Amino acid sequence: MKRLLVIFLFIISVNGIAQTHAPDFIIDMPTVKVPNSLYNTIQYIDLRPDSSFGFLQAGTFNRKTNVVVTIPLATQLSNLLHALTDSTAKNGELLLQINRCNFSEINTADTKKSYCQLQAILYGGKNGHYQKLQSFDSVITIESTTDITKESLKNVGYTLTTLIAQNLLKVPTDSIDYSLTDIIKADSLEQLNIPLYTATTYTDGLYYTYQSFRNQAPDGKITAKQKDSATISSVKTAQKDGSLTKLDPKSVYAIVYKGCPFIATRYGFYRLYKINGDLIFTGDIQVAVNGMDLMVAGIMFGLIGELATQRSEQRATYEVKINHANGNFIRLKYIKPTEIPDALGP
Repeated sequence: MKRLLVIFLFIISVNGIAQTHAPDFIIDMPTVKVPNSLYNTIQYIDLRPDSSFGFLQAGTFNRKTNVVVTIPLATQLSNLLHALTDSTAKNGELLLQINRCNFSEINTADTKKSYCQLQAILYGGKNGHYQKLQSFDSVITIESTTDITKESLKNVGYTLTTLIAQNLLKVPTDSIDYSLTDIIKADSLEQLNIPLYTATTYTDGLYYTYQSFRNQAPDGKITAKQKDSATISSVKTAQKDGSLTKLDPKSVYAIVYKGCPFIATRYGFYRLYKINGDLIFTGDIQVAVNGMDLMVAGIMFGLIGELATQRSEQRATYEVKINHANGNFIRLKYIKPTEIPDALGP
């Protein structure tokens, strides 16, 4: 009987230890105020491509746990501005646009680091008209502290506090005036000036760079074979002597075949679709799985825990959006690591 009781208590103890509390992103309220602030209200616009705030490690066993925001950021930012200002504040309006805020952490015997990729734009204005005050785009790194998870959350909150506090006395110098709709639809407005996004048909050929692809100005001609509407089995391009050479997808940015665009990765060509004005594909890409490279690449979907002990880079399947400004890949949805054959075939 005693033995059964000991086992029972042990199970309860282990279960209790194994439970983890999700890391909660809460901005600490400042105790120092900024007199004569030009602004006394703030709005928040969330333009992140992924609704997740990433993950940190929590609990006795450092379990990978999604970051939560129990108090909405809009409420926290309003409380923050109230804590920073006093009765001398003018009636200007701030608007904080968050494009990315993703946490990630490596907490092992050998490595103890956390990262947060934060991209934000702060606007100032009045009566619904805004100009840019300051942009922030950086990877916030914390390492080798007693509670790295807590410090990471605290430092990102401090960064947002500093961004707002240091602009409370500044008048925007940006000449462009934005409405709330302009800010929300900024990408759509910029895409109206890009041939790739306004085209109703795409020009056949190969494109070595995003610049030529966005301008729909092919760098050469191709011949190709298709397995189906979404899969290219082989691509060849003509040499100066007229001979045909198999095209290495690593050497080009994209191709268009029979009016259909395909993006190139080191693993093959993947059909590109226009969805709600954006260009999106699902395919295999090479991703970094350690340290700063991982954060810069924007991999915030839990890949570290699965692959960090294997190698520094790994092939994985993602849903990816093309950044209309520079052609970079924006990872929208992590699907899986994959070992399927290259899309281009042997």
